[in-house]
Amino acid sequence: MALDYEPLMPHEDDDEDQPDLIPPDDSPEPQDKATESPTKHVREVIISTISELLQYARNVPYPSGQLSEEIIVDNGNNSGEATFPHEDADNGSSPGKENLSGLAYLEYLWRHKGGVLCNLAATEKYAGFMVENHVLEMILANLEVPRSDEITEMCLKMLNNLTSQEGINQSVASTDGLIRAIVEQLFLDDVLCLCEIFWLLTHSLGGSESFAWVRALRPSRIIRRLVWIMDKASQEILLRRAAGLFLTILQCENGIPGILIPSLIGRGLAESLTHALKYETGILYGDSTNSERIRATIDVTLQAMEALYCLEDHFHKLSFSKEQILVISSLVRYASEIKFREIRIPAVGLLAKALADDPHHATYLSRDFHFFRGFLNTVVITRKDREAVQNVLSHILVHINEREMGSTDFLQFVSVLASKTYMIKHVLCHWTDPPSKHHGSSSSESTNATIASLRFIISILKEWTCSNGHGKLSDTGKECNSIEGDIQRLLRWCERRLQYMTGNCK
Repeated sequence: MALDYEPLMPHEDDDEDQPDLIPPDDSPEPQDKATESPTKHVREVIISTISELLQYARNVPYPSGQLSEEIIVDNGNNSGEATFPHEDADNGSSPGKENLSGLAYLEYLWRHKGGVLCNLAATEKYAGFMVENHVLEMILANLEVPRSDEITEMCLKMLNNLTSQEGINQSVASTDGLIRAIVEQLFLDDVLCLCEIFWLLTHSLGGSESFAWVRALRPSRIIRRLVWIMDKASQEILLRRAAGLFLTILQCENGIPGILIPSLIGRGLAESLTHALKYETGILYGDSTNSERIRATIDVTLQAMEALYCLEDHFHKLSFSKEQILVISSLVRYASEIKFREIRIPAVGLLAKALADDPHHATYLSRDFHFFRGFLNTVVITRKDREAVQNVLSHILVHINEREMGSTDFLQFVSVLASKTYMIKHVLCHWTDPPSKHHGSSSSESTNATIASLRFIISILKEWTCSNGHGKLSDTGKECNSIEGDIQRLLRWCERRLQYMTGNCK
């Protein structure tokens, strides 16, 4: 499944920090033997670098600076050793690489030579060649004996680039111990490494070797760690990557949900998604600079929650809590905020599922006038969206008891209805026909919700009129005549619409 959010750090952007080994991807292929040397040179460098990094990973845990100096600094050797162009152009700007030793030198080596391999891995014509020359074994050796988060991140980034090429997933799955070593990196605390792991897991679970990855994810300690990261993460990019992984698992059609989801639910996936959504919503309230990226994170989290509660085989194990309802409804509440409009529809869809599961949740939603105003500002486009809005509206109206409301609350509620006449008509009129014209159960449920909503609106507006509501409204200011007119027009429209909806049933 293709996800619509970007990689953490697009690997093609790393070129400015790396030696320029190859021409741009769109440059023409050489046409004669005289121009084949650059490609041959790059292949030699690939073989040399993989061998070098593999040697250090297996035999020299912390290499010395003197040994490496012969390999990196000597650009004038005639031994056929592949070297990187432009290294002599540093002119002393590098931080004394000849004086580096141990882990510091190994990180320097990875940053310069490993970074080049990482960029080459994103190129189809080199990815396969790298795999043939043991790049996966080199990555495995470095993951099995972790030395630093920086090196681990580059290994994972290289894997992400490699597996984006056709056929590499099979090679990864057939490299003994590699998938297990990758999954073990989930226990790192480095955010960048975790982002790369979640991205790798996401597109690998959607590939041809998905069950090899499922087997590695099944142990309870791994499941627990996945949910823990979703629950505790405070970085927007990591939250989006984690939610994207769970969404992929939930949407797989090859039996993966049945293997992993029961364990994920048992470890608190629903609660973790709720906590993440609450945290993300809090950021969106106060952040005007990165609102687009945060909205994307919230959207993926909402999709994961919706997919979770749509799984029929596991739905009986789940129920919406009051905390979940309040968190979801907060995304609907702020009608005037432009940055909330795009995520209001999926939030309303989740509320419709929650109220169908337990209608009593509508009790406290019906008392939240800020929510009700924001809810009536929901812009619906598809029939599915409109049905969700209709169902939520009917559940809320059922729990409105005008006789138990104080006069101020009742005035506020009626004023909201009157001010949103256009939206009410838009939701209750389009795509709803008399029951006799429907053939599907979904359409019938939508029609029943519309009829219930019309009846409750009529009852509320008539109660307002009979309880001398006009007199109360007259005391509120100069706009009373306009509001009273809106109330009467809405009442007449609802009565006509109800007669149309029910008259054809006779």
